[in-house]
Amino acid sequence: MPDNKQNIKPEQLLAQNKELNRELNELKEVNLNQQKRVELCQLITENVADLLAIIDSDGKRIWNNKSYYQTLGYTPEELEKTVSFIEIHPDDRAIVQDTFNESIETGLGRKIEYRMKHKNGTWIPLESKAEVVRNEEGDVEALVLVARDISQRKRMEKELIKSQKMQALAGFATKVADDFTGYISEVRSKIEVVSKSVRSDTAEGLLLSDTMHAADKCQELVDELLSLSVTEVRTDQEFCLQDVIKICAKEVVPAGTRIQLDLKMVDYKVLIKGSESMMTEAVKQLFRNAVESMIHGGVLRVTLKTEQRAEDTVVIEAGSYAVLHIKDEGIGIPEDNMIRVFEPYYTTKPGHQGLGLSTAFVTMTEHGGKLSVESAINSGTDVLVHLPAEFQQTIEVPIPDPEEAANPKAKRVLVNDREQFVREFSVAMLKQLGYQADAVEKAEYLAQECRAAQRRRESYNMVLFDPSELDDDETQEMCSKLRSLSPYLKIIATGEDPNDTMILEPETYGFHGSLAKPFKLEGLKALLDYFFGNHKR
Repeated sequence: MPDNKQNIKPEQLLAQNKELNRELNELKEVNLNQQKRVELCQLITENVADLLAIIDSDGKRIWNNKSYYQTLGYTPEELEKTVSFIEIHPDDRAIVQDTFNESIETGLGRKIEYRMKHKNGTWIPLESKAEVVRNEEGDVEALVLVARDISQRKRMEKELIKSQKMQALAGFATKVADDFTGYISEVRSKIEVVSKSVRSDTAEGLLLSDTMHAADKCQELVDELLSLSVTEVRTDQEFCLQDVIKICAKEVVPAGTRIQLDLKMVDYKVLIKGSESMMTEAVKQLFRNAVESMIHGGVLRVTLKTEQRAEDTVVIEAGSYAVLHIKDEGIGIPEDNMIRVFEPYYTTKPGHQGLGLSTAFVTMTEHGGKLSVESAINSGTDVLVHLPAEFQQTIEVPIPDPEEAANPKAKRVLVNDREQFVREFSVAMLKQLGYQADAVEKAEYLAQECRAAQRRRESYNMVLFDPSELDDDETQEMCSKLRSLSPYLKIIATGEDPNDTMILEPETYGFHGSLAKPFKLEGLKALLDYFFGNHKR
């Protein structure tokens, strides 16, 4: 048999080797590209927010991505080879199994909603849809499941439905209350007429007295119904929300009780347009509910912040909002009762009418806001209020300083603080904002330094004064000294406790405004810009 290799010429062998090398390189490139695609797919599937799973035709999980851990607390390893129906809520299991069987039979998936058990025992609402994977024979071999957590959407839907129900109820309450007011007025007038001809100490007189008392109670009930009515809130009236909160806190949470009030509010005015009396009553109701639930005492935490919402949601439109957060350490509300907390006349407290949250809900809604409640047994209750608001610094409009007109240099600020780091950091921030700044350690040096600056013709325009080393009388005396040096010198109270009366009511002690520590660049800039009218430096 002839040896074909001996008949191959060297140049042919070289050409074949080149071709084989070319094909090998192409194969390597194809394998490398495939590997990159696989790695990219893995990266996408492992980091996508949606829950992705592959389930075989028997309903067992073949693979899950990491989103299952983030959403439901299960690792992919824990779910691998488990039956996919086990963690489904018992009430939803039938529809999930029916949809699965339908997908296997028809090769078509449809979108469904169901609840799946989190590893911590809670139920998470999901929305999912399955796509089938077929083998070479065309049979369904597996399903690719794509699911997502719809908890937020469900909450928004509930809030929207609740708002619509309350508005409908408010309209009904108005009609009923108006009708009853007329009837009660007629009954009262007739009782008064009859009472004139009957002695009060007779049986008939006592009966008429009891009847009048019952009519009075009916009128009180009608007044409560009217509190739920949809009224036209005037938007040309403006009031400060901090003033309302302080009044309500002082009345409902008096000092010396077992309940400690932790009140923190922003240091600039938060202005609401509407009815101050309605808002005051609504906030009182929220405070009362919190206090009454804290039967063993504890800390009632109340915070007022502001936020800007750039996008609309189902419940809240874009805009500027005041955010009031009331968190108690009370007995909490059972989960089964949460759905009814805003229903009028629903209460678990003996002797209560059950109109507190209903009235507050209507008031916040009528002011364009939102009221939401979250609670759990023995974990307290969180009340969150969003109200459309305008923000304004709690300081007076500055008067032009003639010294500056004569000597138009960068404005000068004097900082007083015990801590060296705070002094250095504050001076650095002020210089970053374009101001000249100096610092002193002790408050007693402030007047002395201001006088020295005047002699140098380098007068200070503002003093950041920490009065923590002084008592109230000494603080007022220092403010008086500083004011006497120049009517244009702005004196700002600083302190670490945002609930300190000097921070909340600085004008009472002789300050022009206040700023809580630690200073933030944006807060410091807003204060300076407001005083100095966005002065260009």
